[in-house]
Amino acid sequence: MLNDNRMRCDSCTLATINDAVCHEHGCRNSRSRWDKSEQRWIKQRECRECGYQIDANDPCCKED
Repeated sequence: MLNDNRMRCDSCTLATINDAVCHEHGCRNSRSRWDKSEQRWIKQRECRECGYQIDANDPCCKED
């Protein structure tokens, strides 16, 4: 029986390079993380203060 628990992108064909999931160039889901519980891609951004990758709409712990 095939276990179809893989990540999918609705905008491109994902590739795995050195165990890292990669979107095609220009994919709208680039710089996003896969949320397994919600089954969707969530945009990420880099915090200007600490440099961590966080969800685009979430404040960083160091930002006011």
